Amino acid sequence: GGRDESLNYPPTVKLCNITALSFRKDKMVLTEQSMAYVPANGTKYAYGPWITKSGSTALIDSLKYASDNAPALNIEAVSESEEIFDQYEFLTVLRHPMDRALAGFHQVEVFWLMNWIDSPIDQFGLSWYNKTCLNSTWASDTKTKGKHQCMGSKPQTTTQKRLRRLTDFLEEVEEKGFWDQHITPMSYIISSNKFYSRARYFDIKNIDWLTELVVTSSGKVSKRFSSMKRDNSDLGMDWVVRWDELVTLARKYALARLAIEKLCHLYQSDVTCLPYDVPECDRMGT
Repeated sequence: GGRDESLNYPPTVKLCNITALSFRKDKMVLTEQSMAYVPANGTKYAYGPWITKSGSTALIDSLKYASDNAPALNIEAVSESEEIFDQYEFLTVLRHPMDRALAGFHQVEVFWLMNWIDSPIDQFGLSWYNKTCLNSTWASDTKTKGKHQCMGSKPQTTTQKRLRRLTDFLEEVEEKGFWDQHITPMSYIISSNKFYSRARYFDIKNIDWLTELVVTSSGKVSKRFSSMKRDNSDLGMDWVVRWDELVTLARKYALARLAIEKLCHLYQSDVTCLPYDVPECDRMGT
């Protein structure tokens, strides 16, 4: 529209008192966690806390573009003098906890099909992938060369089996813990990130406004960085279950209700701490 969005921020969102949250440390078993992306020069903006599956790629790409691909500061190396970060304005993006949790599941399935997570599978003795086999065609050539195949059932894609596979996955996360940052609750990622109190928090619906702000403040030509989500069913990604679909399926499928119950339990800290209404979890009494 007519207003100059390059000069003002989208509305920020409020979090609960993050320091008051308590987490079961025995369930936070993820081995690596990206903290922030801070270009050494060329922009006054930085991205952090780094929250995977919530617009991180778009924001980082916009920072790279705005700063002419300036090298990123090595966060660990500069821990001696924190003042270097005072010249930056930290931005980060949140999304509906259940959309993000299911996007994390989707990401892990992609990693499995690409044979990129052999090491956590071995380290944590994971087995969700080997129970309920779907007839996914995406990356099937790559998967056949991998170490960890799905042998637990005849490959078949039905609504019931898609829900079963999701539930297998969630059951294992309940048992073994959050073993990858893509599935770790946003509230934990924020609370364990030293930049959390420096940041302004925004909702993912304003990602284009934010990247525009980053780009125009460096005098660059506008460019779009967010990708609209494709329809995964067309790509043979038949493990994908979206939250709105899950809520609808819950009217008919006990497994969908079970998956919602597990999601509400696993992501309870996100539901209570982040500014999203998840009525499905209120009804579960979490």
